[in-house]
Amino acid sequence: MKKCLIGLFLSLFLSSCDEYYFRMVQEDLKSEKITQLSSVFESIGRNPESADSIVSASEIMLYESYEDLLPISDEHTKDCGIAVGNAVGKLLEAVARNPEAKASLDSVADQFIGPYSEGHFSQELISYARVSVLQWVSASLARQPESFNDLDELCSKYLGIRIQTEDQ
Repeated sequence: MKKCLIGLFLSLFLSSCDEYYFRMVQEDLKSEKITQLSSVFESIGRNPESADSIVSASEIMLYESYEDLLPISDEHTKDCGIAVGNAVGKLLEAVARNPEAKASLDSVADQFIGPYSEGHFSQELISYARVSVLQWVSASLARQPESFNDLDELCSKYLGIRIQTEDQ
């Protein structure tokens, strides 16, 4: 009798956890998908001629549009924000590495990250993204100081922040 009650209790408990667990796994998966964008930008920056193939594979393996990720739950704001910042950072690094590929990289970022707008991502998520992108901004500027305006434009477009002041 005791074993039956314990079994019943455990099955009820575990079944109530299934929905929460499934939702958390899906949110973790969103964060990981955003993290993998870094390799997409890096690969296109190294070989822009392969952009179509890379995007096609990414659409199959990750997602087709940033809208597929929305909404992002509050519990995963930090992880997704850091992932977005690192992805934008790899975008900046790829542009600094290969400025001729900027248009292609920008198009891919439009599709997978989406341009910054109020409500697109939460302000908290964008705050984490802005902090995590700094290392990439610095590295990109050190690699290609002439790309400052391009990097500023991309930071503004995808994170809503300028990296230069009006008097620069």
